[in-house]
Amino acid sequence: MDIILLGGSNSVVKNGLRVGLEDKDITLHNYALGLSSSLQNLYELIRHKQTIQKSDFLISESNINDYLSPISLKIILRNIDYFYEELYKVNKTTIVLILPIPACNDKSKAINEAHRKNCVYYGFNLIDVDFYYQKNNLYDFDQNYKFHPMPLAMQELGKNIIKNLKTFKKSKENIPCSKRNFFIYFPLNFPKICHKNSFFCEEVRRINSKEKLIFPKEFIGNQILGIHTWNHTSSSTHAISSISIENSSFKLIKNFGLINTFQDIQNEKAICDEQSYFYVNSQIIKQSEESSGISVNEKTPRLDYVDLVGILLLKNDDKKQIECKNQ
Repeated sequence: MDIILLGGSNSVVKNGLRVGLEDKDITLHNYALGLSSSLQNLYELIRHKQTIQKSDFLISESNINDYLSPISLKIILRNIDYFYEELYKVNKTTIVLILPIPACNDKSKAINEAHRKNCVYYGFNLIDVDFYYQKNNLYDFDQNYKFHPMPLAMQELGKNIIKNLKTFKKSKENIPCSKRNFFIYFPLNFPKICHKNSFFCEEVRRINSKEKLIFPKEFIGNQILGIHTWNHTSSSTHAISSISIENSSFKLIKNFGLINTFQDIQNEKAICDEQSYFYVNSQIIKQSEESSGISVNEKTPRLDYVDLVGILLLKNDDKKQIECKNQ
């Protein structure tokens, strides 16, 4: 039996959820990535489409990283809706985890409610750990773990999911969907490098500061939603690549660190046109939008390259309001 796991570091951490899901009768395909939002979950749906089509179950969690994302709440909620519609199109028995956010404010409430409403709308199986924590006053008990719930508890959750797979229902049928299409651009005309560690293995393309990546004409009119990188260097434990994306009417500057990371793009004007290109900044330039998990000052070393995995693009965002989730 094949199970797909999407999420953030809570699905990667040692002795946590993923260990509980591992079983002799289970093949677990773990596409989780730390410090990544629901948009990275969507990215992996597109990137691993063939494997996912052959799977039996899909498990997803992202609400904690959605909360920790530095981009605007409006964009976070939009991306959550994007993700769930694509998740529905996969047509797999789906289990969504809403993990405990150790903060009770308007942002956490809005994000958790967006996940809950999407689950109800599409008929996904929901395991609301956040609600369970509130109901049983467990936040004080678990406070030492902050945004990573107790690993052994998460491991037990995984084991219980496996024990009860037969009880999970399929999603609703015949829900109308938008005409949105998502694509991933993998630039092939740059030097190929393979980066790997004990958990990840990625093929990257190294783009140097003297080079420009020109977006192919087939992507004209597409919106740039997110960028996946994994920079490597032997000279520093903390360094960044500063990249710029420009077209005829806008310029975006964003930083990428040394870890395997997927960063959401907040600027809705990041549309590919005939003059769109991507390059590495050789000078110290202030970023135009924040990046998850990156702290930068003037002394932070700058790399003269970026190790790019892929760029997530959106075509045909007709903004059609087909759902009634917020009513």
